[in-house]
Amino acid sequence: MQFTSLTYLYLFFPVTLVLYYVFYRHMAKKGSCLIGNIILTLFSIVFYAAAGVRDVLILLIFVCVAYCLGLLVAWTRKKEAARVGDISTETGVSEETAAKLSGHSASGKTAAKKIRWSPLVLAVSIAAVLYVLVYCKYRPFLWQIGIHLGGAAETKSLLGVSFIVFSAISYLIDIYRGDATPGSPFDAAFYITFFPKVVSGPIVQWKHFQPQIQTRSMDTDRFVAGINRIVIGLAKKVILADTFGTYIGKIAGQTAIDAPSAWLCWLLYALEIYYDFAGYSDIAIGTARLFGFDFKDNFNFPYRSLSVSEFWRRWHISLGTWFKEYIYFPLGGNRKGKGRTLFNLGVVFALTGIWHGAGWAYILWGAIHGFFVIIERVLRDTKFYKAIPTWFKWLFTFLVTASAWELFRFGSVTEAGRWFALMFGAIPYTAITYTWQYYFDARIITLVIIAFLGATLLGDRRIFSFYENNIKKTGFYILQEVLIIGLFVLSMIFIVNSTYSPFIYFQF
Repeated sequence: MQFTSLTYLYLFFPVTLVLYYVFYRHMAKKGSCLIGNIILTLFSIVFYAAAGVRDVLILLIFVCVAYCLGLLVAWTRKKEAARVGDISTETGVSEETAAKLSGHSASGKTAAKKIRWSPLVLAVSIAAVLYVLVYCKYRPFLWQIGIHLGGAAETKSLLGVSFIVFSAISYLIDIYRGDATPGSPFDAAFYITFFPKVVSGPIVQWKHFQPQIQTRSMDTDRFVAGINRIVIGLAKKVILADTFGTYIGKIAGQTAIDAPSAWLCWLLYALEIYYDFAGYSDIAIGTARLFGFDFKDNFNFPYRSLSVSEFWRRWHISLGTWFKEYIYFPLGGNRKGKGRTLFNLGVVFALTGIWHGAGWAYILWGAIHGFFVIIERVLRDTKFYKAIPTWFKWLFTFLVTASAWELFRFGSVTEAGRWFALMFGAIPYTAITYTWQYYFDARIITLVIIAFLGATLLGDRRIFSFYENNIKKTGFYILQEVLIIGLFVLSMIFIVNSTYSPFIYFQF
């Protein structure tokens, strides 16, 4: 089910919201969110069922397996902690010292054998949930390189499988680290299936989600803020992203394309993928807020970045945080020397590329980002790097990140290479039906200017400070809400008059 479909906007979402708030007062009086959680879980399953009954059954089985694995991880960790605690009591040293000493004595050797079970159980559990991701998403690619998992090589699609599996891994690791508990079966099901985030994120860590399951509050300001966020996300998607996608389809569908038109496609796709995914994230975050959940921002004006490293602190923040928490830090982060730091960064970006898709184009995309991040890490403290003008850093970063998106657009290194050849005139055409003058009309120029300024200028601190200083003024607040209503009406017009256009990140 699409966030931008009329079925979702005028049936599923209102019914879910009304039923939730019917019980909200009861929940507030009883001091329990259980009924609301059950309602949201059931409606999340209905939301997912729009993709097919088979997918729902697989999802529910996956939830049950993840919960049981979480219990097993918690149990082994508890046994390990108890064993270390016994040694600490017997020897009179701290638990940390007891864990270190456990391998240096007779009793310690016994304890050490049991301590090793905990990370082993975690590793096997992670491997089990990762297998679902590999089996569903990477089978054709693995067949190409000679790795067979049994059965045919066709992709076994499962909507949002990358986000679902990463949520399950967060669930297991946070339990292992003691940052959270397994909770109840309802808690695990609620976390993994919660419909605002189940298909395309943001990736919310279990340790941040669990506390909000039991205690959360709502007020008018939060409700209005949630609605506003949804409308803004809707406008980003249907007014900007979908319009850019339509133009790209018109240009790319021609048999002969001139260089300026190819460059326009390049720019439009960079804007489309940003507004498409940022719009989805806004809708998801705003929807979660209406139910009392606070999800962190997933985008922070990435096209303002002065380096590829900064770009990844601003783009798909929840994914970057996930990799930092569960891959980069466990590998040692930047604590084990410069060489190891660069290696860790390379691993993270290799996995980032693989996570996005099964194919050489995605691996190359991750390698490009990783290469520039590593180069920036090597050069960042040098006089040469510091002397580079800010405008050049910004332009270079935008050119790199926007060009790398072409690998996403085509999913093929060969096709992306061909498009770059078109951009630089290496494939000239003598007979072109529609030249760039046909595509560069007033409508697309206006929308590109609005989109580009919205993706860059609006992130300026001075504009943010101006907004913060004036939003509490009655006149300014009323103006904001009038503009929000206008955006909603305009978005509805675009939805009614447009064709179906799924969110780009649904494929990941």
